[in-house]
Amino acid sequence: MEITICIVLSLLSLAKSNRHNCSILYRTADCTNRGLISVPKDLPREIISLDLKHNEIETLPNNTFARYSMLLTIILDNNSLSVIETGAFSGIKRLLNLSMKENTVNFTEFNTNETFCFLKSLELLDIRQNLETIESLVTYPYLGHLTNLIYLYIDLTDNPNFTMMDVKKLTKLKVITFEHCFLTVFKNITFQDFPESVEEIYFGNINDLLPHISLVESDLLKPFPNLQVLSLCKMICSLSDALKIVYPFQNKSMQAVIFKQIGTPPGNSVVLTETMVSYLKNVCVKTLVLAENDIVGLAPNIMAAFHNAHCFNTIVLSGNRFSMISGSNYGLFFALLNQLTNLEIFDFSYNPVKYNKIKYLKIPYVCKTNHFQPLEEKKLIQEFQTPRHVKGKSDHGNQCIESKLKSDIQDRPHKTFALPNKLHTLRMSYYLSVDGYNNQRLTLKNVSNLRHLDFSYFQMNVFKGITFDGQMNLEHLDVSGIDSKLLLETPFFNSITSISTLIMRDANLGQIFRDSDLVSNIVSTVNKFDISGNSIWYMNEFTFSNSKKLEHLILSNNILLKIPLAVTHIDALEILDVRNNELQSINETMRSWMESQNEKTKKKFKLFLANNIFLCNCDSMEFIKWIVRSNLTFEFHSRNYTCQLSNGTISDTKTVYNEFHQLFVHCSNSVWLKVGLWSLFTFITITIIVAITFNFRWRILLWIYSKSRKKLYHNFQYDIFISYADDSINWITKELIPTIEKFWNLKMCIEDRDIYAGMSVADELSNAIENSRHFLIIISKEYRKKTWGKFEIERAKVEKFTNKLQKIIVIERNARKEDLPLEELAKFQNDITIIEWCDNDNTNAWHKLGLTLSTDC
Repeated sequence: MEITICIVLSLLSLAKSNRHNCSILYRTADCTNRGLISVPKDLPREIISLDLKHNEIETLPNNTFARYSMLLTIILDNNSLSVIETGAFSGIKRLLNLSMKENTVNFTEFNTNETFCFLKSLELLDIRQNLETIESLVTYPYLGHLTNLIYLYIDLTDNPNFTMMDVKKLTKLKVITFEHCFLTVFKNITFQDFPESVEEIYFGNINDLLPHISLVESDLLKPFPNLQVLSLCKMICSLSDALKIVYPFQNKSMQAVIFKQIGTPPGNSVVLTETMVSYLKNVCVKTLVLAENDIVGLAPNIMAAFHNAHCFNTIVLSGNRFSMISGSNYGLFFALLNQLTNLEIFDFSYNPVKYNKIKYLKIPYVCKTNHFQPLEEKKLIQEFQTPRHVKGKSDHGNQCIESKLKSDIQDRPHKTFALPNKLHTLRMSYYLSVDGYNNQRLTLKNVSNLRHLDFSYFQMNVFKGITFDGQMNLEHLDVSGIDSKLLLETPFFNSITSISTLIMRDANLGQIFRDSDLVSNIVSTVNKFDISGNSIWYMNEFTFSNSKKLEHLILSNNILLKIPLAVTHIDALEILDVRNNELQSINETMRSWMESQNEKTKKKFKLFLANNIFLCNCDSMEFIKWIVRSNLTFEFHSRNYTCQLSNGTISDTKTVYNEFHQLFVHCSNSVWLKVGLWSLFTFITITIIVAITFNFRWRILLWIYSKSRKKLYHNFQYDIFISYADDSINWITKELIPTIEKFWNLKMCIEDRDIYAGMSVADELSNAIENSRHFLIIISKEYRKKTWGKFEIERAKVEKFTNKLQKIIVIERNARKEDLPLEELAKFQNDITIIEWCDNDNTNAWHKLGLTLSTDC
């Protein structure tokens, strides 16, 4: 009987516990997104953290948290909270952090004098985004009891009144964040009730729903004499007016001044002048951020404006519209840098084109960062990277402007600029501009202290003319988005010998890896190498033979059919990332090497395989078992990857492994059957070949002799055989035929024109390819659907291997990765020439095609 009662009580307790459905771990209760309408009463008493985000709690009655007296943190964000009773927080006197942002609490509707009286240990209070109105009649809660408060997060109404909050008593208050500010006037009296202890103030989303700020008084921040960090984000007023508020800090030192997205749209253009920064020039600022403010240039007298230029340690000018193509900006930019003798970090990214979203360096105090959209920005970069050839009247005008611009730049003498001696981080990522610096010679001095250099997606084509005076000791180099030929075939890397992290994403390395070993010369000291997004499908086995220190290799977002054998030459490799490729399996040789590498690195080897569609069939049985049983570390603890069965069904490796015997029971029988059939077929084939060869040996020798003579003196019927799909006919008719046949005077074989109906298609195609000097494949979206496509490629292989066909050329036109016949081309990948064709700009493509057809094989 007693046992039954215990079981019933245990079940009841368990049922009661399940009502809250919260996750309890290390005295932390995670109750987010549980649909709760009240705070659970059955959680463990000893919890110290309670997270109730994204529920439907509307009221906090008296003694809501009294059961949990050990609580240090309560999070009530994103509920429907509107009523807080006077004793709601009683019994939790140890509480340090309380967040109630994004609710509908109207502190005007109830007496708040005692609401927070029990929380005298509180150090952080977040009540942002609770205002349903922006009117100035809103009452803020009484905070006079919170004498230990350090961090305060609130919103600002228009013309706010902080007197009733009694914030003067908050003598330990250090940081204030105004997340949403609805001020239209910045008056000197706005913050007069706040204590002098405040050291950091962050204004965010200022007035973004209202007309621009009509008045900014210079003594707005006078109540904060000890202020060290000032941050303003999204403020609709002129940058000149915004800079007024630093006036109270004349002849003082500050850690950071951050002005981000300040301006009066639309069409705002700002030239920094001495007058504009007059209030800032006498403040000794360590970190200055003037980002996304539509700054387009510097006034000639700007250098005289900064009396305390030696104070600057970090400057961020990202996201503006500053162009160095202007002669005045070009000189002033480097002259200003030279004046900043103690500068250590300089970020000049995302210029001069305006970006919607910008990624910032991880610099203390900077406003909340936004993450860019690679696909959108890649498209934008492509537009600026590719020269435009516009036909018609506008073409002449564009050429005149471009010619004048190039002339102005190229006539400049060789420039040498000295970087600040202490500069260790230089970032000029996503700098877009027109061509024109190809012949400009630029030398940078004082580079020995530079450790972090980021030129990613820098599109000014200056790298043929940029050199570094002296030996560099770089640790981090990012040159993503720049054509690798501009770097590897020039002296750019000559002074860079000690890179630890090298990032070359989207750098067109696919062809470099296939045609040369230039990369192997620069990775001898590299510890982390990121070459993702380079359309790599082949890699020389000895590419990394000099990479003695390489531990982290990122090959993601390429088109690899298998893991390159080159990685087996990297003795120190610990992390291999091959996500987002075309891998179907991993062969036994590579698996064995990975296991041995894991032992060599003391179980540190990690393999990232996500987003490859592996094949789960009889040939990959051992690979599937290896994924589950291997001692390696994978990115997913479950080791579960997408897998395609023999019948085309998409499954996953975990399911296939669990149903292994059911799915692969036929494999062992079929293996022996295949062995027997192949043995019989091989015996019969060899017997027939030997018999035929013996009986017709003289005829065979005569045929070989005649063919060899025909090869030596062969007159080809066609210069080029074109293999194409129907969606390329219009382009061939309007573009290819006029240029190749009429202008270059070469004869092409085009199936729809030169292959006659009524004959055997296979014979006609074979004869045409046999009698063509070159074989040209036009890869388009419909090519893989072409009926005779594989036959034509296979026939071209035969002619190439018999040394009759001279060139095989592949034009990628409007094709996606999945349109490429990789398997058909892989067998003679070293014998083909690939041309990427862009209809908007095909000058380089035509040049490469003509050069390929005109040179000897």
